[in-house]
Amino acid sequence: MLIRASGEVFPGFYLLSLGNSTHYLIAGDADCTLFDPGLSVHIGPLLERIRQFSPRSAVIKDVFLTHLHAERVGGLPVLRKLCPQIKVWGSPAMKERLSDERLIRSIFEEDRQLSALYPEAPSFVPLPWDEYRNQLVIDRVFPESQTFACPPDLSWRAVFSAGHTPESVFYFIEPFHLLIADEGVGYFRGKHLAAPGADADLGESLQTLQRLKNMELEAICFPNTGLITGELVGRHLEAVIQNTQDLTSQAEKSIKSGTDPGVVREVIYSSFYATASHDPLIRHVLDRSFESLWCQLT
Repeated sequence: MLIRASGEVFPGFYLLSLGNSTHYLIAGDADCTLFDPGLSVHIGPLLERIRQFSPRSAVIKDVFLTHLHAERVGGLPVLRKLCPQIKVWGSPAMKERLSDERLIRSIFEEDRQLSALYPEAPSFVPLPWDEYRNQLVIDRVFPESQTFACPPDLSWRAVFSAGHTPESVFYFIEPFHLLIADEGVGYFRGKHLAAPGADADLGESLQTLQRLKNMELEAICFPNTGLITGELVGRHLEAVIQNTQDLTSQAEKSIKSGTDPGVVREVIYSSFYATASHDPLIRHVLDRSFESLWCQLT
């Protein structure tokens, strides 16, 4: 089953959809934990979703990050300005990467470019560079497999997964056996299609996918399109593993046999990454993953 609409999916666990950008929230009676805030232009609508669906007295206390692409973390400085009480959590690799001002600048610029493409953009005022730079920081780091808890009975565990980006982290939420992931688990593009999203390392991604396949997952929460449950979970993992292996082997064979690389490139793109959606976010992430995949294949 594919779930895209905002609301409480499991007790205390919420899906918050903003077009193709999907976000996840654990809400207790007093505090909320948010996973990935999205773009700067998303923060206002996201806070409205949280007010709409979570307990009225709950405030965002913690933000956990899956990776450092602009469409997932670009809005952190705006969120900090509106909610100064939050603490941002990430891996040691994330904190180290954010010590590079060039990375912060690239997130800042990409966040502005993507935010400007949304209907809300005319009423949205972006932060100036100096303020943005000072707010895009991680407050607390955690080791792999550290477990966090939220009363009364939810907990989650961090697992490092250098597939989509070198610093990617997945979160396993118990007792629901669900996974919050980045595009390292691929793109769900319908029941019969799964596109690889291993921007950083196809090999690392395949190893992670094989491990996930052997776990008893009941849901996968994607950063775009929503979440899948039930039989779709196993089918998606099997499909993205097979498609990753096939793309790697077939592209190599085709190019070695003398097929024009441009033809191979077009076939892969049209088969897995082309989209008719007008949502700038999904087009952006699919194109980026395709270009990264193509570089690894060639």
